[in-house]
Amino acid sequence: MVRRTVANDILIADIDRFLKEGREVVFLVKGYSMLPFITGWAESVELHRLDRNPQRGDIVLAKVETGHHVLHRIISVDADGGITLMGDGNNQGVEHCKTEDIVGIAVYAIDYKGKKRYLYTTGRKFASSLWWKLLPFRRYLLAIYRRTVMKHDLHKAGVKTKGWKVVE
Repeated sequence: MVRRTVANDILIADIDRFLKEGREVVFLVKGYSMLPFITGWAESVELHRLDRNPQRGDIVLAKVETGHHVLHRIISVDADGGITLMGDGNNQGVEHCKTEDIVGIAVYAIDYKGKKRYLYTTGRKFASSLWWKLLPFRRYLLAIYRRTVMKHDLHKAGVKTKGWKVVE
């Protein structure tokens, strides 16, 4: 597998083109917004083209109203096609997009060893719905998670950190 670092606008355009051609795309996730389900810098995601209507619980790469692209979970879909997104690792703040702004859906998370995890098993769906209900307590749970499990996972993946934060 070839690894390259490219600007986001070029990356997103290529991802969009490849998905429209029917290919799958794997890219390294950066950031903390999808913790604890996807660990940035230690895991990649495999994106597929979304060939159905988006649903609550889908993890999608989408262009949001600010013009940026995010990989976040759909928390609601309006009848008019409006979609509200929020990262699992976020305590507050949502983004909005339309169905046509979705580039692709994350289907697998892939760890640093290449092991794939399907993101929509019954257990994962249950865990994400429980995680949503724990929203008022996420701040504390994430603080513990970042300082223990995530820090351990990043070190195993060979990612340089200072404390629990990644040093790029």
